[in-house]
Amino acid sequence: MDRERARLLAHQQNIERYVRLLETKLTELETQYLEKRLSEERF
Repeated sequence: MDRERARLLAHQQNIERYVRLLETKLTELETQYLEKRLSEERF
């Protein structure tokens, strides 16, 4: 159970980090990469 909670927490932290990064000034390539990673984490 602890591993599952740790995994879910890691996903949530990654999502939050990607959302914060997407609010900054990025190149189109960086934005595309983060949007892809965010989609994968949410899945």
